[in-house]
Amino acid sequence: MGDQRIDLYFVFMSFDPNYERLRADRSKEGMEALDAYLCKKHDRLLAKLLQPNTYKKKSSLAIVDGFSVEISEEQVNFLGSHSWICQGSEGGGEEPRAGLIP
Repeated sequence: MGDQRIDLYFVFMSFDPNYERLRADRSKEGMEALDAYLCKKHDRLLAKLLQPNTYKKKSSLAIVDGFSVEISEEQVNFLGSHSWICQGSEGGGEEPRAGLIP
């Protein structure tokens, strides 16, 4: 990777029925299960797609299926090419929604 600039990006995931099911349970236990599910899901995705020690996940977001991560521009382009990442107007709504937002 060399001396590449690292920036913070928000990554929004494509539709996941498990996320929707867990999000529907508003109990304390349900919210804890959702948080654990998203954290593990996002960690696994980053570990699968990016080299170790080249990124730093900052947080998982439960209000939407997404997370923040410090990555390089090269990694942004790589992540954006995968079907797990929301592209264009996926995820509902009329406004196009970027999968990776700086």
